[in-house]
Amino acid sequence: MLSFKKILGFLYILVFWSGLLQAETLYTRTYIPGQSMDNKPIVCLAENDKGLLHIGSTGGIFQFDGISYSFVALPDSLLHTDVKQILFSNSGIFVGLNTGNVLLWNNTNGFEHLLKLSGTVSTLTFDKDSSLWIGTYGDGIIRLSKDRQISRIAHENEALNDYIYRLHFNDDAIWAATDAGIYRINILDASLAVEQFTNLPDLIVTAMTPDPERGFWLGFQQGGFCYFDPQTGQVSNFQHTDERVEMLKFAESRLWISHSGKKLYSYSTNDNKTEIYDFPESVLPGTLHCVLPSKIGGLWVGTEKALGWTAAHLIRFKSGFTEIQAVLNDHENKLWIASAEGLHRIEEGITERVDFPLQGTAFENAFITCLHQTNDHRIWIGTFDQGLLCYHPQNNEIKQYTESTGLINNNILSLESHGDTLWIASLGGVSRGIQTNGKLRFQSFDQTNDPGANYVYHLFKDSKNRIWLGTDGQGLLYFENGHFNRPFPDTLAVNSIYSIAEAADGSIWFAASDNGIYCFHNNQLKHITKTDGLSSMTVTSLQKAGDLFLIAVTAGGIDLIHTAQGVVYPLSNAYGLGNFQPDLNVIGRDKNDIFYIGTPFGLQILTQVEQLGYRKAALFLDELQSFGENLTEKILIKLNSRQNQLSASYTALWYPQPERLQFASKLAGYDQEYRLTRERQIHYNALEPGNYTLKIKLSGLPSYLPQPQISQKIKILLPFWKRWYVWIPGL
Repeated sequence: MLSFKKILGFLYILVFWSGLLQAETLYTRTYIPGQSMDNKPIVCLAENDKGLLHIGSTGGIFQFDGISYSFVALPDSLLHTDVKQILFSNSGIFVGLNTGNVLLWNNTNGFEHLLKLSGTVSTLTFDKDSSLWIGTYGDGIIRLSKDRQISRIAHENEALNDYIYRLHFNDDAIWAATDAGIYRINILDASLAVEQFTNLPDLIVTAMTPDPERGFWLGFQQGGFCYFDPQTGQVSNFQHTDERVEMLKFAESRLWISHSGKKLYSYSTNDNKTEIYDFPESVLPGTLHCVLPSKIGGLWVGTEKALGWTAAHLIRFKSGFTEIQAVLNDHENKLWIASAEGLHRIEEGITERVDFPLQGTAFENAFITCLHQTNDHRIWIGTFDQGLLCYHPQNNEIKQYTESTGLINNNILSLESHGDTLWIASLGGVSRGIQTNGKLRFQSFDQTNDPGANYVYHLFKDSKNRIWLGTDGQGLLYFENGHFNRPFPDTLAVNSIYSIAEAADGSIWFAASDNGIYCFHNNQLKHITKTDGLSSMTVTSLQKAGDLFLIAVTAGGIDLIHTAQGVVYPLSNAYGLGNFQPDLNVIGRDKNDIFYIGTPFGLQILTQVEQLGYRKAALFLDELQSFGENLTEKILIKLNSRQNQLSASYTALWYPQPERLQFASKLAGYDQEYRLTRERQIHYNALEPGNYTLKIKLSGLPSYLPQPQISQKIKILLPFWKRWYVWIPGL
């Protein structure tokens, strides 16, 4: 069992509160390219349609799959120039340089020089006719048509503003963010008619990104960002920031705003809430200047020195609290946190509002062990040594219940409710509080009667309205129809239960004292241990997360358990969250299924947990060759008898834990078994004529995830002189 000292936290240290810190950080997997990129700077980031990251740098482009880098070098005369822009197309990769050069690269021809401008290439985009539009710092806007005709864009017979930050195609027009506002260039008009918009918070529009609703988000030199409606030319939702906006990216109802510093802003269009994330120098050295939502999930961030991948807003950490003992999300979606600094009530919105409900009362320094809200909106506060407090949010009234008013014990460990009945677990047993004529009347149970246990660590109400008890000494119990019941009196040797949860299928899961997790379903017990991947056998909290997972907070980190298969996904390992020693059941969930986990150092926040646990991997062929000739992928590749050699290279992308990936490859018709390897290429020589199927699949993913694989049919034909129809005339 946990030590008495650990459970109660007798050594409570009073920390004088000096104001709530608003800083949040995104857990970041950081790559310091170093020698693998020849110490070249990271200039820009882009992903192709398969999600493979490309890094623009000095002298060329690096491709990065989470494990290794491959380099495409610029022509020798341009090896000292910077790749500022990367744009993917069916014909290859368009590249814009700081020297004004624009090039096209593909596997067949290498680099082709297209044109040279006098200003740095700042932005590239296509219109609906696949003409290339080029924005520059100092040389305006240039259009390069498919037949390589060059046009310079003018406005009212005068040169367009020559400082262009971003170009985007939208609604039969090219939109340009410039030093003189926004321009709309009508590509349906043969003269490319231009319209200027200057009714903006700031004329210098340094960033622009499309919104799914066909409008744009704009960022400004003087700071701040807003929404721009191209139909009306009006702006809305202006949000102020103190720094120049360098880049805007939109993904999944969220706008990401980077500045020339260490902070990244995130603005949710669902609730108009802005969050600010910091990247400490120890995590991401250098100045943040690149941000890119990944096509396969997560967010890339880059400085000149380092590259980072994060789960974006799905995993974040809020500092400003120490030794968090209890967390609650109330019916109004306000967050309550009991920590060494006291009790805080946080209302999140456009700005974060914090107050201290117990400040100035006799309970200001109470050691709070648990929090619960009943249907009448009252907040119930369990304490060590001061009994039970009832707080009325409407009038801030506080009422105390102790042993003198009928409570079984003044040291509260857990609270739960069902209708008008409040259940209170303590060091002395369990009390049931029933509202009668506005008064709370207690009925108590201790070791002299049901449930036969003094310590009750956790109370949990299931979907059948049964009250489950995790006890110290009597194992798992549940209260139903006025009686306490033991679901398996003779089949479980572990008698101390720390936490209880119910999965979507109605199975009951519970954490046993230093003995992992058990699942009780259809009168069967299943045991989850470190052998199954559990980070630690000491599990302090369990919580349902959607229809697929449970969250298990352990002494070794946070795990997700896929309940249907009983597979453990080590979330802390996958996303670099680290280990901590949380107290029992310090976890809350709001109405949006955002989870708040209290730790000794702050608040761990998890959003869209199913997306975190169900992040899919990508697998694709890079090249398939025979004697250096690229083979076009189709249903069946036919080769002549002399093309009896095959070489394949392939890429897998799974950014949470790319180091776990292995490949199982097999050429059916040649290999008897799959070969397991970490190599990302395979070769076959001197193949006989016949039918083959190249099969490559990923290994190392959690078993509940889709297992991507490649299957390519290949036929090597007989030599002409061995074909049956050649011999018919001689018969």
